[in-house]
Amino acid sequence: MKTTAYTKARGTRRLLFLAAALALFAGCGNPWMRSILAPFYPEENAGYPLHMTVYVASSSSSPAGNDATGDGSRDNPFATVGRALQVISNTYDSSWPNYQKSANPAWPPAAAKIMIKGTITTGGDGTNRVIISDTAGIGLYGEYPPIILAGDGMGTNEIQGGATLRVLNVQNADVTLEGNLTLTGGNGNDGGGVLVAGGGIFKMNGGTIESNTAVNTGGGVLVNGGTFNMSGNAKISGNTVTGIAPNGNGGGVHVNSGTFNMSGGAEISYNETTSPGGGVFVANGDFNMNGGTIHDNEASSGGGVNFVSSNGNFNMYSGTIHHNEATTGSGGGVFFGTTKNFTMSGGTINDNTAANGGGVSVFSGQLNMSGSAEISSNMSTSTGPGSGGGGVYVTAGTFNMEGGTISDNIVSSSRWGGGVYITNTGTFTMSGGTIKKHTAYNGGGVYLDMNRPFTMTGGIISGNEASNNGGGVYVAAGGIFNKTGNSIIYGSNGGSDRNIASTTTSGPAVYTAAGQWRDATAGTGVNLSTSSPINWGT
Repeated sequence: MKTTAYTKARGTRRLLFLAAALALFAGCGNPWMRSILAPFYPEENAGYPLHMTVYVASSSSSPAGNDATGDGSRDNPFATVGRALQVISNTYDSSWPNYQKSANPAWPPAAAKIMIKGTITTGGDGTNRVIISDTAGIGLYGEYPPIILAGDGMGTNEIQGGATLRVLNVQNADVTLEGNLTLTGGNGNDGGGVLVAGGGIFKMNGGTIESNTAVNTGGGVLVNGGTFNMSGNAKISGNTVTGIAPNGNGGGVHVNSGTFNMSGGAEISYNETTSPGGGVFVANGDFNMNGGTIHDNEASSGGGVNFVSSNGNFNMYSGTIHHNEATTGSGGGVFFGTTKNFTMSGGTINDNTAANGGGVSVFSGQLNMSGSAEISSNMSTSTGPGSGGGGVYVTAGTFNMEGGTISDNIVSSSRWGGGVYITNTGTFTMSGGTIKKHTAYNGGGVYLDMNRPFTMTGGIISGNEASNNGGGVYVAAGGIFNKTGNSIIYGSNGGSDRNIASTTTSGPAVYTAAGQWRDATAGTGVNLSTSSPINWGT
């Protein structure tokens, strides 16, 4: 027994020695070793090893914060975040783990965490309650290491702007918000809650940005040159922009230039503006949505997302955009108006409302829909001429449908294109996917306006109903419609998949204003063209 115990102890000591040696190697900045040893770092935060923690507390907390007598410990905290940052900056020197005062280090320095207890209402520079900026002019880590802001404890922990100051300004710095911390009560011309600029990196792994106000752009967050990553259970909610168009954009988030990445369980909700972009407005840059929820936001157009960037793309891989409203314009879920691409390969856009394009409005550029993407149960409320498109409304640009589902969208009883409406200079190409279960006056599934092209080489149009003409597809005067390949448009003989119109000659499957109609199912062996008499009238 003694030998066994001694052997186990000796083995344990060897393992501890090896772990310490490897940890030292990792601390020197080796990213591969850092990933191997990640489980051994209990204070790994925001992707960085944690080197220093400083505590800040309000005057009503116990113990209360005091910048004059405090030392930044939990038992003797500071009163302002500014004082904590000063101590971190003074400590940040060559002895700091992986210290690198360079613009693009191979591996970031270890992080410093600032723990907030209670409600912080003091400090600031007259414009910002907290400013984290590279005044050294060296680069991302010139003045500070990565900074983590988090709440200390389960009570109310917040940094208040006091309705007069922006809460947080991130200038060419690396800042993470996490845990039980709220940034609230901010007010500024641009970026009421947070401003990210100068190539800064702002990450929300948690925490909340709520009840902030901006005059021009970004009630919650303004990205004006930098990167904003939102993940975990992070939440941006109840923020407002008060300005009038062309200002006043982006109730929740405004990207003026840079990149916005959203994933996980992140939430953007209940933000509003009377201008475009209730949840998110992208003027320049990229928006990548790989999870999360954008819901219950309100704007004039693009209730959920308004994307008009001329130098970036909107990629939606997963996540949900739902229950948003465009109060006077189009695009309840998404308004897309640029020469670039909106690629939707997954995720759901549902239960949104607008005058036209309850789900998505394409004003220019290209919408590419594929994979498991779904646009469903959205509503177009307008009753005026040329209105409709419960699911998708294409004014100009191109809609390419390669897969996914458009279903159960709604238009007013007298309007057109329950699923898809193509008008003005828009074009529609369908090579896959399904358009089903819509109701409209003309064009239950698809309404093709005058002189517009619709090419269908694959996919299925089924279970739609027109109270007048064109249960599946309606082609207005001069419209160009061609159906070939493996595409299917069900007719009155399609059983539970049948499209329905008022009469046989009203075209349960397809109706054209030139007098062509198709009652029976047009299956994979049936080609239809507005330029040919073949297969019509049956």
